[in-house]
Amino acid sequence: MRTTDFFGLGICVFSLFFAYYFLELYLKLDPCPLCILDRFVVGFMGVVFAAGLFVDGMRGRLALLGGNLFFVAIGFVLTGRHVWLQNQPLGEGSVCLAEQEQIEGFMELIREA
Repeated sequence: MRTTDFFGLGICVFSLFFAYYFLELYLKLDPCPLCILDRFVVGFMGVVFAAGLFVDGMRGRLALLGGNLFFVAIGFVLTGRHVWLQNQPLGEGSVCLAEQEQIEGFMELIREA
């Protein structure tokens, strides 16, 4: 079980470093409020995985599993909303603050890869 906690913690840490160093600093993409909330959810999941490295006993492990499932559910809702917003026509009422040029440039980079 500690292997899965270590692996989950590694994925969370890698995801946060990728978002900050590559997307923000290298590609110069400014995070919108939903991006920041997604990062908080991944950070909380990392904390739960880190706690799993030190917790023994079935009750503690089940509590941590429930906590991570809670954060996964919140992450799915936030990410689903984020993807839905990005596929809507841009208007004045748009919640996602990422600029259209940034989104188009990032999508072009993905298509080239």
